[in-house]
Amino acid sequence: MKMQIASDSSSASSSYWPWAICILLLLATMLNYMDRVLLNQAASQIKSDLEIASFSWSSTPSPTRDHSDFNYGFLEGAFGISFALGALFFGWAADRYSVVWLYPLCVLGWSIAGVGSGYSENYPQLLASRCLLGFFEAANWPCGLVTTRCLLSRERRSLGNGILHGGGAIGAMLTPMLLLAFSLPGGITELLKTNSLADLLANTKLVPEWRFAFKFIGMLGAIWAFIWILLALPKKHYWPSANISKSVSSESTWHFIRRFIKGRQFWILLATVCSINATWQFLRVWLPPYMQEAQGYTLAKLSFFSMGYYLMADLGAMLAGALTFYLSKKMGIETARLVVFGLGAVVCLQAWGCTQLEDGWILRILLWLLGMASMGLFPIYFAQSQDISTAHTGRVTGLMGFCCWIFLFFIQAGAGQWIGQRKEVLVSEFEKKQISLVIAKQEAARRAYSEAITLAGIPPIFALACLLFWPKKSNGHLTEAGTEMGSL
Repeated sequence: MKMQIASDSSSASSSYWPWAICILLLLATMLNYMDRVLLNQAASQIKSDLEIASFSWSSTPSPTRDHSDFNYGFLEGAFGISFALGALFFGWAADRYSVVWLYPLCVLGWSIAGVGSGYSENYPQLLASRCLLGFFEAANWPCGLVTTRCLLSRERRSLGNGILHGGGAIGAMLTPMLLLAFSLPGGITELLKTNSLADLLANTKLVPEWRFAFKFIGMLGAIWAFIWILLALPKKHYWPSANISKSVSSESTWHFIRRFIKGRQFWILLATVCSINATWQFLRVWLPPYMQEAQGYTLAKLSFFSMGYYLMADLGAMLAGALTFYLSKKMGIETARLVVFGLGAVVCLQAWGCTQLEDGWILRILLWLLGMASMGLFPIYFAQSQDISTAHTGRVTGLMGFCCWIFLFFIQAGAGQWIGQRKEVLVSEFEKKQISLVIAKQEAARRAYSEAITLAGIPPIFALACLLFWPKKSNGHLTEAGTEMGSL
C-alpha cells in the first residue's frame, strides 16, 4: 500500500495534471474571496440599504447612536466564528473522506450562501447568510492543502500553496471591477468603452449593484463544481487520504490532537496563523471603508485601487512561493522559509507610514506593497503546517483555522466597537474647534482608521520571532513516499 502511494504520487508529480488541479484550487479560492470581499467593497451601500446603523442588540437602543461600525465588525466576527467551526469540522472531514467529492459539495454550499446574501432584506438575514458562508468556505483550506500534499513533493508545495492562496487575491482583485461593471448603466460594455476615466473616477452617483453581484458569483461556483468533477474524478486515486489514515497511522483524531498540542510546533503555528491573519483580514475588512470615509474615494476610484491592491497581493503570494523554492536549493528549505517570511514581516511594518500620507500615488503604492507583503506570508505558514503529519493534514489545518478565526472574532468585533467610539470622540473634539460637521467626520474617520491600520502592521514580526524557534529537523517532516517518521 505504501509503495503504491509513493508510486502514484511520483507519477502524478511528474506530469502536468497536478498543476492543472492547482489551477482549479486557485479558482476555488478566487470564488471563496469573491463572496467574501464583495461585502467589504459594497459595505457603505449595504449599511444604507439594510439600515445597519439603526440595528441594535439592546432591548432599549439609543435612537441617536450610530451602530454601523460595530454591526459591520460583528458581521465579520460572526463570519469568523462560523469559519472556525467549519475549519474544525472540514479539517476532520478532509482527512476522513475523499476531497474529490467533499470539495465540490462545499463550493456549492458557500455559493448558495453567497446567493442568499444577495436576497437579504435586513441585517439579521444578512448575518445568517454570512454565517452559513463562513462555515462552508472553511473547507477550502483543508481540502486544498490535502490536495497539494498528496500531489506535490515537499519542495514544490510552497509553490503549489502559493497558487492555492493566490487565487484569493485574484478573486479580490476581480470583485471590485465586477461590482463596478454591474453598477454602470451600460454594464461591462460601458466600462470597456468609457472615454473619460477621470469622469468615471469622479462619479459620486454610482450605486453598487451588490445584490446581483452576489447572485452572479454563486452561479460561478456551480460551474466550478462541475469542472472539478470532470477533471478530478478520472484520477481520484491520487487522493489517498483515507488509505493513508488507515495504513500509515492508526491513532485516533483525539489522540493525535492531544499529542500535537503538547508539542512546540502547535504553539508556533498558532501564533503564526493568528498573527498573519490579524494583519491580512483586518486590512481586507477595514481598508475599503478607510478609503471611502477618510480619503473620499468614489465607487469607481475604490474599485481601481482595490484591483491594484489585490493584484499586488496575488503577486506577493506567488513570489513568496517561487522565491522559497529557489532559495531552498541554496540554503535549505527551513532557512529559505524564514528568509522569505522575514522579508514580508519587515515590509508590513511600513503600515505606519501609509497612514501619515495624504491621498496620492505614494500612499497607494505603499498600501499595495503592504498587501503584497501580508499575503506573501501565507504560503510559508501553509508549508509549515503540511510538515506536521501526512495522515492528519486536514486536522492540523482545521484546528489552526478554528483557533485563528475565534481569535479574529474578537479582532473584528473589537475593531468595529473601537473605531465607532473613536470616531464619536474625535468628532466632538473637532466640533469644539468650530470645524464643520462634514470635515469633522472625515478627519475623525481618517484618524481612527489610521491608528488601527498602524497596529495591524505589527503582528507578522511577532510571528517571525516565533518561527525562529521552529525545530530545524522537525520530527513531523515527511518522506517523499508519504510515510511519517518519528513522532511530534
